[in-house]
This record gives sequence, C-alpha cells and structure tokens, in this order.
Amino acid sequence: MRASALKKNASIKQRAPLFESLEDRKLFTAYTVNPSNPITGNNYGTISAAVAAVNSPNSTITVSAGTYAEQVFVPSGSQYTGLQIIGAGSAYSGPTIQPTSVPNNNHAIVEVQATNVTIYNFDITGGSSGVDGLVAGVMLDGSSSASAVISDDSLSNIKETAAHFSDATYGYGIDISTGTAQITGCNISSYQRLGILVAPAVEPPTVTSPSANTPVATITSCNVTGLGALSTGITGMVGIVFDTGARGSVTNTNISGNYNPSYTSGIQASTGLELDDAGLVGVTGGSITGNDTNVQIYQSDLAGNYYYGSKQFQLRSVSISNAYYDGIDVYGASKGILLNLTDSSNAGNGLYIGKDPLTSTYASQNTIQSCHFLANDATNLYGSSNPAQIEDDTAGAAGPNSYGTADTYVSDSFSSGSITDSYNLYAPN
Repeated sequence: MRASALKKNASIKQRAPLFESLEDRKLFTAYTVNPSNPITGNNYGTISAAVAAVNSPNSTITVSAGTYAEQVFVPSGSQYTGLQIIGAGSAYSGPTIQPTSVPNNNHAIVEVQATNVTIYNFDITGGSSGVDGLVAGVMLDGSSSASAVISDDSLSNIKETAAHFSDATYGYGIDISTGTAQITGCNISSYQRLGILVAPAVEPPTVTSPSANTPVATITSCNVTGLGALSTGITGMVGIVFDTGARGSVTNTNISGNYNPSYTSGIQASTGLELDDAGLVGVTGGSITGNDTNVQIYQSDLAGNYYYGSKQFQLRSVSISNAYYDGIDVYGASKGILLNLTDSSNAGNGLYIGKDPLTSTYASQNTIQSCHFLANDATNLYGSSNPAQIEDDTAGAAGPNSYGTADTYVSDSFSSGSITDSYNLYAPN
C-alpha cells in the first residue's frame, strides 16, 4: 500500500470530534454606525467611535446612509487585522465621508496603518469647495505590513479651496506609501494633483542599497478622471503614478482628463499614467485618453535618481488616444514590452523613445510588437512635413522612416507617415 493511502487510513482512525472547543474558537464583533438609533451596545454615532471600540480581529463595521463629517483613522494593532468598514446600500450609493477640516492623521480623510483592512462602498470627498490641507482621500501608511482593500468607493474633489488650489503637494485621491493595496472598482475624479500615487514615503538612501519595503498596488476596473478644463493653476496633474521602486498592476482601468487648458507646447504638463524609477509594473486593458501626454515612463525620479529604472514595464492591449501631446513617451527606460496597443489620434508622436532628461541615458532593449499606430501627427508641434507615428532616438537612428537598433519592432502597423526617427524633429538634449 502506498504511503499516501496509509496516511489517509490513519487520518480516518484518528479523526477529531466534529465540534470545536470554545477556547479555540476565533470570535469577531459586528458594529454598526447609525446616528438615528440609540448610541448603545455596539451601535455608534460616528465611524471613528466604532473603530475605537474594535477589540478583536476580523470585525465588521456597517455604516448606515448619511454624511459623516469626520476623519477615519485605523491604527496598527492586532485587533484591527481583517477589519471591514462597509458602507450600507447598493454599490456607489453608500454613505459619504466629508470632513470640514483635516487637522489629524497626515491630512487624509481615511488613513489605514493596520493589516488587511477593507474600505467598501463609500463616497469619500472634500466637497465641491475642497478642504485646505487635504493631502489624500485614502492613505495607506505606517509599516510595510500595512495592507488594505479599497473597493467600490467613489473619491471626488480631493482638493483644497480656491485660495490654495495651485499647491501641487496636496490633493491625492489614493496615496499608497507602504504595504500592499488592492484598489478595485473605484471611481476617482476631480483631484487636485494625483488620482493614485504608489510611492514610498522615503526614498532609498543610495543607489546600491535600495529599500526592500517599496509599496505594491493592484488596480483593477477603476475610472481615474482629472479635472480637465477646470485644472487652471495646476502645473502637473497625473492620473496614476508608480514611483521609486513601487510595483504592481493596472488592469481594465480608464484614465482621462489630466490636462491643463493653458498648455501651449514643449512642456508635458499633465499625464495619464506615469512611471518614475518604478519597479515592475504591468498595464493590461482599459484606456488612457485625453491627457496632455497619455503615458510617460522615466528611468529616473524627479530628482534625477534611479534605483529601479522602470525596467521591464509592460503595456498590453491598452487603447491610447487623443493626447494633447504624445501618446507614449519612454525616457531612458529599458527592457519594456509594448504589445497589441492601439495608439491613435494623438496631437504629437504616437510613441517617442529617447533619453531620460535628467540622467541622459537612452532607452534600450524595448520591444514593440503587434501595435497599431493610427493618425498620430506631430506636424503642429515640430514643423515637420511628415506625421510622426513613432520617433525613436536610440542608437542606430538613420533619419526619416527608420528607427533605432536598440529597440525591436515586430509586426507593427502604421496608417501613414510610417516611422520618423530624426534628431531634427525633437531631441530633449
């Protein structure tokens, strides 16, 4: 008889009783938040009061309809592990969290430092007028063990009042600075600066010793929509950013409206998706459309440092269109894959590949395969007689209708203009 069968028979003979001792049973507590009911037992008048009462893991707080003028802080601690904070009602019709001021908790409306916390079905907002000092709608920070599921939430007007609206250091829809986040089915709109930021709070100290605790975010089926024509005064709005080793994925997500109406030329003011010295990031499905530049991928961060270099980025089966500038810019990043993209109707290049403006390193070893470049036209920006579907300023550039040998092109198609590869058109030296 095989050993596995012997083990199976032994387990039958030694089967435990079909009941569980009370001492071993894991208990959790259900809390409610309903100001209309008596504030007794496990019912509370505010979300913060219910969070403060949690005393065991895997507890649930169900919040009734209404508007809650408060900040919510879930600190680290074993009793908060697995906490679910659930807005009652159908999806996207849950209760509203709208503080009148944000004096606490790193100036976020909801801040999480615990492990495996769920924030589900809330309208999280700064209100139509905004709130001064508002850094983020939802913030995940603290230790690297922090984690959260942010699901079916609406985050809007994460911004300051008109008097401080130009301050680009505030107004992030979701800020993931540590740990792991799953962001699913969220609608994020009208933010002052960034829709979703995934970046460590502190950069690694040296190039040779990067931090191992960079955050990870999985973003699925979200809509990230900038202020668009209302963004006057904001110099750099971005839909989604992965920065300084941050890793993750973006799947079936739509990013749009990150543009500045005062944009003229030469400055990529706002961006749909931006990778700055990111770790491994994969983007699949969805659309990135109507931004100043739809996608920008940099080897370095804003300070010119690079530890991870945005290597091995992947863009697959994404619709990229109608940028006020370029469809995709790759600056110094290497070993990326652009596969089965439709890149169309951008006012500038469909794809630009060149050097990082801060490190002067050229992009290399990127693969562009089965992509379709349609009706991209750099004529108005560069004074060229040829539309620039692709401009690749890497090694081996040989003038119009060719591209650098440092990158690989396989089975790509072009509606007109083919490939323009010329330093005379545009080279950010």
